[in-house]
Amino acid sequence: MNQSRIEEAINDILEYVNACKPNKLNPNRVTVSKDELEDLLEHLRSCAPEEIRRYRKVISNEKEILQNAEVQAEEIRQAAREETKQMVEQSEVVRAAYQEADRITEETNAQIAQMYEEARQDAQQIQMSGYVYLSNKIEEAEQSIETTLKEFDNKSTMLLNSLRQSMELLQSNKQELDMAIQSMNDQNV
Repeated sequence: MNQSRIEEAINDILEYVNACKPNKLNPNRVTVSKDELEDLLEHLRSCAPEEIRRYRKVISNEKEILQNAEVQAEEIRQAAREETKQMVEQSEVVRAAYQEADRITEETNAQIAQMYEEARQDAQQIQMSGYVYLSNKIEEAEQSIETTLKEFDNKSTMLLNSLRQSMELLQSNKQELDMAIQSMNDQNV
C-alpha cells in the first residue's frame, strides 16, 4: 500500500532528525536547523488538506452510487410500464395483465428500496472508513510532532544546564585567579 503524503512528511522529519549532527558533549543530543525543521513541519501541515480532499472524493462516490441506483430503478419502472402496456393491449388477458403489472410494480419498488438501502449503507461505510482513516493519520502526525517537540525541548534544556554549569565553573576559576593576582599584588607592595 502506498504511503500517504502525511506519512511521507513524518518520515522526512524523522530522517532529518536522525541525520542531524550529534552533540560532542552528549551523543544523544543533536543540533537541528530551526529553518529546516520549520520547513519540514510546514510541509506536513500542507499535506493534510490534500488527504482531506482525497477522502472527500471517496465520500462523493456516495452520490454516484445513489444516482446509479435511481437510473436502474427508472429502467426497471420503464420496463414494467412497457410490459403493462403490452398486456393491456391483449383484450382477453386484461385482468391478468393488471395483476401482473401490480406484482411487477411491487417487486420493482421492493428492488428499488433494497438497492437504495444497500447503496446508502455502502456509501456510509465508505464515508466512515475515510473519516476513521483520516482521523488515525492526523492522530499519528500529532503524536509524532509532539514526541519530536518533547525531544527537542529536553535536549535544549540539557544544553542550557550544561552551559550554565560551564559558565559557573569559568566564573569560579576567574575569581580564584583574581584572588591570586590580588594576593601577589598585595605581597609585592
